[in-house]
Amino acid sequence: MGSQSRRQRTVDRKRTDQLGQSSQRIAQANEDRLRLRRQRYAEQQAERRAASSSEPVASGSQRGIRRKVMEMVDKLKSLSDESVKIMLFTRWIRPRQSSTSSLC
Repeated sequence: MGSQSRRQRTVDRKRTDQLGQSSQRIAQANEDRLRLRRQRYAEQQAERRAASSSEPVASGSQRGIRRKVMEMVDKLKSLSDESVKIMLFTRWIRPRQSSTSSLC
């Protein structure tokens, strides 16, 4: 009888340890999710501030496109090839600057 209760206590302790580990994993996943949500919110706020300071507020699809373009620009800027930078400047930056300056 005593050995059965000892065995049961061991099983209970193992279950408690497993539950504790799974709850720690869930808590870590929730923290990660919350951190990502806060990061996205901060990025959106920064985008809104930048958009409101320079031009009218963009729609959701325009924000998504702008974010993708900025990601591509960052990738291209990280490359050391000068021709890529020149192409980036001549095709993207200069035409936009000239079109916005004509509006002013």
